[in-house]
Amino acid sequence: MTYSIKKKKVKDKKKGEYIDVVEKIINPQTRAPLGQQAINIMNQVLNTQGGEANIPIDFVFSAEEFTPSQKTQKKKEAKVIQLKLIRGGRTPDLDKLVHGLWTLAYSSLWNNKEFSINETEQLKDLLAEHFKNNKNCKRNFKDLVERICLAKRFVSRRKGGYISKPIDWLNINYRNGLAGTASWLEEVKEQRKLVPHYNEGITTLANGILKYMESPNIMVFLRYRKMLIEQKQYLS
Repeated sequence: MTYSIKKKKVKDKKKGEYIDVVEKIINPQTRAPLGQQAINIMNQVLNTQGGEANIPIDFVFSAEEFTPSQKTQKKKEAKVIQLKLIRGGRTPDLDKLVHGLWTLAYSSLWNNKEFSINETEQLKDLLAEHFKNNKNCKRNFKDLVERICLAKRFVSRRKGGYISKPIDWLNINYRNGLAGTASWLEEVKEQRKLVPHYNEGITTLANGILKYMESPNIMVFLRYRKMLIEQKQYLS
C-alpha cells in the first residue's frame, strides 16, 4: 500500500541544517489521515541512518494500524463491558489478533484492492477460523504471519505467481490458500534444524508485530526495524 506523505523542511537548531519533517500521512484506502504516532515513527525513520529506503519488509511505518487509537480503544473497552463477544464469536483478545493479521495480509497481498466494511468483516471471520481449536493463539498468530510472508515471497519471486481472491485464499478448507502454507512453514522449520538462521527475518517480523500490538510505542518499532535491517530484510 502506498501512503500519501506531506513533508516540509524545518531547520534543526542543534545541527544547524534543514531536515525533512512529516506533517501528514494519508491512508489511500480510507483517505483518512493516520495519527500522530505514525507521524512520529516516520520522522524517526526519515532522520536516522538509512532513512526511508531501509524500512523492513511489511513492517511499515503505519504500524499503528495494527492497534486502535486511544480514543477508539476507550470506546471499544466501554462496549466490551456489555458485550463479551464480537462478530463471529470472537473474544476481544482474538479480535485484536485477527485485526492485526488481516492488516498484514491486506498490505502484503491485496493492497491494490478495496473492500467494504462488510467484506472486511467477512474476511476476518475466515481468518478467525484458523485460530479454532488452538490452545496458544499468540504462537498461532506468529506462525500465520510467517506463512503470509512466505506466500508473498512466492508471488514476488515466481514468474506467473499469483494469489487467489481473499474470499477463497483465507478459507480454511481451500488447500491452495492460507491453509496450504502450513506445510511451507514446516519445511522452513525443518531446514532451521540444520541451518539455524534460515529465513529468520520472517520470525523476527512476526515477533515484532505481536510485540508492537501488545506495546505500541516507537522504541519497539525501532528495535525490530534495526533487527530486520541487520538481517538484510527490506521492502522489495
